[in-house]
Amino acid sequence: MSLSPRSITCRALTAFGLIAVASLWAGLPVAAQDYPTRPLRMVIPFGPDTGIDAIGRVFAKKLGAELGQPVVVDNKAGATGIIGAELVAKAPADGYTLLFSAGSVYALNPLLFAKLPYDPFKGFTSISMVYSQPLAIAISLKVPAKTIPELVSLARAKPESISAGTVGAFHVLSTQYFSNFTKTKLLNVNYKSGTLVALLSGEIDLVVDVISLLAPQHKAGKIRILAVASNKRMAIAPDVPTLAEVGYPGVEISTWTSLTGPANLPRPIVDKLNAAVARIVKSPEMTELAAAQGLSVFSSTPEAVDELVRSEYARWQKVAVDAGIKPQ
Repeated sequence: MSLSPRSITCRALTAFGLIAVASLWAGLPVAAQDYPTRPLRMVIPFGPDTGIDAIGRVFAKKLGAELGQPVVVDNKAGATGIIGAELVAKAPADGYTLLFSAGSVYALNPLLFAKLPYDPFKGFTSISMVYSQPLAIAISLKVPAKTIPELVSLARAKPESISAGTVGAFHVLSTQYFSNFTKTKLLNVNYKSGTLVALLSGEIDLVVDVISLLAPQHKAGKIRILAVASNKRMAIAPDVPTLAEVGYPGVEISTWTSLTGPANLPRPIVDKLNAAVARIVKSPEMTELAAAQGLSVFSSTPEAVDELVRSEYARWQKVAVDAGIKPQ
């Protein structure tokens, strides 16, 4: 059978493309081709008493199984995630130091801090999204309120009488957002790590945090969740109304977490990690965790993470400007 010039050209181009890809791979360091050959370090820039830590440890175990090397979780809490993020940003771009973090370290910290020790937009290589989940508004049992309207009435009657615990830029801005749409003025109390212990002890009055962290304590009767910031009630706390149900339609707040590495991570390593994440989020362990904790687990392209960082920065920049919050 004879081949037309067009067929010959297409085959030649295909062959050339395969050779080019093979040459590109061959030109990479041996470490990139064989990756990984030793244990990985996955930094979580928040404390062990946070929701992201519990999920991150399950994810790390699954990632280790996918890659054939242990993935060691390293909590580097402090400075709203800056300490852990800086560590990863300054690590070698070899794929052995990764960041499992809420998007706040990239999209929101620039709104609160004038000088960051890392570039939030160019200092990392995005790998994939991992999950998102809605936030909820919870109060200490010492607060004499059982509904959002009752809480708002208390806060309006005496500005800054209700203390709100925050950890990281997302908590700061989410709590400010709550103040904005309820027209209240809360007393912000910033913590290095989680705020749950402080809420349980009555040291603070209120937190705006992920529902997966708050729901168990709510069910145990140790705190009171007044509303969830999603478009529907959550199965893990079915008795908790949405903000729309209590008078604030259209108000939804969720946090998201992605996996990243230092800037200039070789694309073959990124692709290998991305493929591993895609398999992990479909695993029975992660789907069961999602159902139990009210998560949406999913993977994405690296480019989708970059776009989300930019859009979230723009969204929360407006909240910061409206509240008069300026980078310090």
